[in-house]
Amino acid sequence: MTIVTTYNHDENEEDRLSDLPDGVLLHVLSFLNAKKAVQTCILSKRWNNLWKHVPTLEIYYSHFTTFRSFTQFIYQIFFLRDPSSALHTLNIKHVDFHHLLDAKLLNTVINYAVSYNVERLQMRFKSDIKYFPPCLFSSHTLKYLELYASHDSLTIFPNSLNLPELTTLFLRHFYFCVGDDSRAEPFSTFNKLKNLKMFHCSVVDDENLFISSATLANLIQIDYPCYFGIKFELYTPSLCNFEFEGTPLQKLCGSNNNLSSVKHANINLKSRLIHENTPLALLNWMIELANIESLTVSRAALKVL
Repeated sequence: MTIVTTYNHDENEEDRLSDLPDGVLLHVLSFLNAKKAVQTCILSKRWNNLWKHVPTLEIYYSHFTTFRSFTQFIYQIFFLRDPSSALHTLNIKHVDFHHLLDAKLLNTVINYAVSYNVERLQMRFKSDIKYFPPCLFSSHTLKYLELYASHDSLTIFPNSLNLPELTTLFLRHFYFCVGDDSRAEPFSTFNKLKNLKMFHCSVVDDENLFISSATLANLIQIDYPCYFGIKFELYTPSLCNFEFEGTPLQKLCGSNNNLSSVKHANINLKSRLIHENTPLALLNWMIELANIESLTVSRAALKVL
């Protein structure tokens, strides 16, 4: 069904929208996804090249009819966009069980983001790559990084990173490896990290994950609902908010650390994942979190306690 809308147009009617300054129009376009922003070029000559200067690019696979058109659009918009215009945000969302993003395309996206000094990068993708291009982890402008890998891939998050401005990190379906110091400790070099959210991440060979950060204030850790989760230890003297969903496996901190800075905690224990060590582990958590101001627990956690 096709709906056609007709209206009377006065040739002498003032186009007040197009008369707005470029900065205002670019701000309006930044709320559109990249495909719709490009389509505005047909409105008039005034709009013909505006999309080439938009500081935000959001490209979603769901907006394209084929995987090929999705990938071609990425290459074309990177090529046609004005190279002198700043790029603040790049968001690539690809969720398709039948097609994988190849290493070439991922390299192109990441190199483009780093070369334009983006501050916010979001990538949700399905790929069979094991390691990310190293250039991503040497950005001196990146403040917000969100990487969602597919659940059936083995994508390694590197241990040696140089992201001095990073304040927010979201990871999903990533694996961590033990470094040269025999510890899986991937976040210790982030000197400005405030927010860390991990969904369904694991450590290779079932080693402990050491979450070490002097600046981390908010931590969300969510494990797989189908198996016992990641073992982690906190070395976070500034942590204020702690949210956990899964199964407690061990103490939160080592013997020489405490969580006196934590003010708010949310513990969501899954009843189907309770095992014989869960009550003691959860009790230890309550002792370590003795100084909190507010605590939210699930019904299953109450039952265990």
